[in-house]
Amino acid sequence: MNGSPEWCLRTWHKGDRLSPFGMKGSRLVSDIFKDAKFTQDQKDSTLLLFRNDELIWIAGVRASRHFPITEQTQSVIQIKLR
Repeated sequence: MNGSPEWCLRTWHKGDRLSPFGMKGSRLVSDIFKDAKFTQDQKDSTLLLFRNDELIWIAGVRASRHFPITEQTQSVIQIKLR
């Protein structure tokens, strides 16, 4: 599956979880938004990037610890939000 990952960019749904850097477990996206004091409009407009149904990035907020860029990284994608 690594050869052809499926990518999805969408807004959050109840129950979405992220495994952020600096934590052993995962957190609900809704809790991350609450900690950041997001308004409902901010919650509704923030995009989430998934790779094969795994949340890897809350755009502009947090990234998953499961996809770090290291010396062994062979390729990366760059996504810009405007």
